[in-house]
Amino acid sequence: MSVEPGKGIRQRNIILPVLAVIILAALVIVFDWKEVRPIFGQADWYFTLTALLTTAVSYFVLSASYAEVNRLFGIRLGWRELAGIGFVSATMNNMVTFLGFAGHSLRVVLSSRRKIEPGKIMAASIFHALVHNLMMFILPAAGLTWLVATHAISGEQALVLSITAGVLIALLLGVKEIAISESE
Repeated sequence: MSVEPGKGIRQRNIILPVLAVIILAALVIVFDWKEVRPIFGQADWYFTLTALLTTAVSYFVLSASYAEVNRLFGIRLGWRELAGIGFVSATMNNMVTFLGFAGHSLRVVLSSRRKIEPGKIMAASIFHALVHNLMMFILPAAGLTWLVATHAISGEQALVLSITAGVLIALLLGVKEIAISESE
């Protein structure tokens, strides 16, 4: 079994910042215990654990979808490896939000090390981002429409939600029209 040169250094470069964040969080809790303790006492742990579980499932699905999109683009890495790249880049995008550049560039770096062409990586990454962002427009519009249609809410709330859903749907249709006109 051969060890990749420099692998220990790269792992240490990843582990040390993670440990630093954990130690910093622990120090904040310890030094601010008087302020933190009531929060722990008031927390509804059922909802907290449900939120954590939902977040974990969300990251798994996002990582799995990234792996599958890469397969559609002919990138032949193992599913676990692709999902890992998807997970790390999604985490990076959520921590450093700047139009997704952090995640896209991290995907290129991680995949290039595995001898995958950067053009293929970017094509798959941009397609994945497009589908992801499309869902980010569709789901809130659908949710707001469902809420207005099925729940008894005040007229003012219904008006605000209807306008918001209408704006999201109009934006979605506008993007669709632009995409169709650009492809012709």
